[in-house]
Amino acid sequence: MKSIAFVNFKGGAGKTTATLLLAKYAAVRMNKKVLLVDFDSQMNLTLAVQMEESKGNLNKEFEKWSEIHHYNRRSFVKMIESYEKTKGEQFNFSPSNYIFKMSDNLHLVPADVELYWLEFDILDREKVKRSIKYFLNKIEQSNQKYDYILFDCPANFNDLSYSVLSAVDMVLVPVNPDVMAKKALNYFIDGLVQRVQTLTNTKISIFMNKAKILKDFYLTQESKNYLLNIKEIKSNLDKKGIKVNVLDCFLPEGIKLQKVMQTPTFQEEYEDYCKCFMTNIQKILEEE
Repeated sequence: MKSIAFVNFKGGAGKTTATLLLAKYAAVRMNKKVLLVDFDSQMNLTLAVQMEESKGNLNKEFEKWSEIHHYNRRSFVKMIESYEKTKGEQFNFSPSNYIFKMSDNLHLVPADVELYWLEFDILDREKVKRSIKYFLNKIEQSNQKYDYILFDCPANFNDLSYSVLSAVDMVLVPVNPDVMAKKALNYFIDGLVQRVQTLTNTKISIFMNKAKILKDFYLTQESKNYLLNIKEIKSNLDKKGIKVNVLDCFLPEGIKLQKVMQTPTFQEEYEDYCKCFMTNIQKILEEE
């Protein structure tokens, strides 16, 4: 089981779209068992699942499941609250109670509005920081076996962000081809590593999202220049002892969450992009 966090604290980076797209590719095309975890309080990933294909209606199956779990006070925040109250380092929960099955291979732990108030409602911050490590252990010990667990992280740094980033095998950072995104990247990675010391053992990878492309899978010259700038930032980080990877793969602009969710199949137009991504991700994860 490999765990991957998609994170960028700059809004509009497209981390939610990238998370869902790669999860669906792995589940449909690679026949892998994938668990999506939506920890972003904006709930974009959960809302995409909640909407009925292209009809604009609510997904009745998800709505029914959600009502039952809301009634029984089952949310990840409630899960953390129960963990906070335990004397030992353990979760008193059954993973299956918190997981919605989108398909046989693709499952979801949905976001909840209570994520907005997590910092106020949870008293033991140190337990929150350790919670994802024990959550992953609980999943691994359960009957639910996954090849990949993908986290859509909050768009800000908090105790839950820390908990995810300190527990996963890989951090994927989407960067848009624009001046502000490039300017913030160096400070973002540097600050992240300083605040989450365990990231020294985590594989950090940067990729270009919303890339402008020509036909036949080629980047425009503008996007090529931004990619070169990202690689220069990587070199500067390497000199500081912060090892990062820059993927030569990219995702094109114009991908819509609803389009990804429209059918149980996978859109052929995104196939080559995702195949390149998953090949690179697997290679990096296998490196010592």
